[in-house]
Amino acid sequence: MAKINPEVQALVDEYLECLHSKETFDEKLKAAKQKLLEYSLANKKKTLYTQTGSVTVSVKKRTAFPKYNQAGRKELEAAVKAAGYWDKALSFDVIKLAEAYDDGQLPEKLKSQLAPFSRPDQQIRIFVNEPPVKQAYQTSL
Repeated sequence: MAKINPEVQALVDEYLECLHSKETFDEKLKAAKQKLLEYSLANKKKTLYTQTGSVTVSVKKRTAFPKYNQAGRKELEAAVKAAGYWDKALSFDVIKLAEAYDDGQLPEKLKSQLAPFSRPDQQIRIFVNEPPVKQAYQTSL
C-alpha cells in the first residue's frame, strides 16, 4: 500500500468536505427556490418584498430537447437533418475549436489565422476516486 502523505490527505479531505457542502447547499437552494415559487403562485404575487429588498419570481416555459447521449437524441438529429434545418440549428462551438487547436487537429494555415484570437487559459479538474468496496465472500463449511 502506498504511503499516505498527511498534507495530501488534509487537502483531499478539505476538497471532499467542500464538495459535500456544495451538494447540500445546492439541495437547500433548490428547495428554497421551490418554496418561493409556491408562495408566489399561491398568493398571485411575482414580486415579494422583505426588509432587505425584494425578489421577483419568474417562471418561463421553454422547450428542451435531448442532450448529447440522451435517449431520442439520434432521432432528433435525423429529423432536423431530413428537414434541411441542420445548418441553422448548429452553433459555433469555441470549446471544440480550442480542443482541436490544442490537439494539433487544425491545418497550420488556419491555426496561424486563429492565433491572434487565442489566449492561454487553465482548467483545473479534480477527479474523486472512491476506494473500491470490499466484496464479502461467503464460503461453505
